[in-house]
Amino acid sequence: MPPPDATYSIVVRVRRVTTEDAYIRVPVTDAVVAAELDADGHRHLDGGKVMAEARRLAETGAGAWQVQEQAVDLHPVQNTPPDGR
Repeated sequence: MPPPDATYSIVVRVRRVTTEDAYIRVPVTDAVVAAELDADGHRHLDGGKVMAEARRLAETGAGAWQVQEQAVDLHPVQNTPPDGR
């Protein structure tokens, strides 16, 4: 028989997702400019190349990251905690 002041609990697995954002400065170089001249005879920025370079820079730690939001939700897989948790 458990002692009279015993309590019981159930372990529920949850997860927290943190979303951060940063503003990344992408240098305007040949790497982000379209290779071909436009009809007006000028070269213009290639949007896809600019976005790819922004992602690359962000992955190397560029930018001042700030938490935008945090959300806690039930984890879709409920199982027993591993040892040490």
